[in-house]
Order: sequence, then C-alpha cells, then structure tokens
Amino acid sequence: MAIWLPDPTVRRERELARFRLHPVGHRTALKNRIHATLITFGHPCPVSDLFGHADRELLDRFEIPEPWRRNVDVSLGLIDDLELAEEIGDVTRFPSPAKLRG
Repeated sequence: MAIWLPDPTVRRERELARFRLHPVGHRTALKNRIHATLITFGHPCPVSDLFGHADRELLDRFEIPEPWRRNVDVSLGLIDDLELAEEIGDVTRFPSPAKLRG
C-alpha cells in the first residue's frame, strides 16, 4: 500500500506555518501576563489595544512596583522582537545579521 507524502514545497510551507505559531503564542502569553499585572495593581486596561505606540505611553505612566515594572518592560521588548520575527519571514533571505537590521 502506497502512502502519500507531500512534496518539499508543501512541507516547507507547513513548517513555516507551524513555526509561526510559536512566536504568536509567546507574544500572546506575554500580553496576557502584562494585563494580569495591571489588574493586580489596580490598572485594568482602559483601551482596546494596550500595545500600540500611544497606549504604551499610558502603560509607562502606570505605577507598578518592582520587580513587576521590570517584568512589564522586558515583556514589551520581547513582544517587539517577536513581532519583528513574524514580519521578516524567512531569515535566510538575508546574507548577514547586518543586512537584516539595516
């Protein structure tokens, strides 16, 4: 009995789609953690997208004690990094890290 195996192009596309789920999942978890921290310290989210540019300024103004403030700040940096990773697609398109950055 023969079995069907997808060709290399289909396997490649599947792998890209599966991998994309990882950064998206991590980004979502980080955002949820930030929201939980805000609620813990009496700052429920007053806007629809807390992670846009203008709303991040609002987030900076909330009084959150250490170490939670640092956790929020680090999480925001990681969210930004994960969004960059999602947007660049196949990293092998870039001949060097410098070309990716610039």
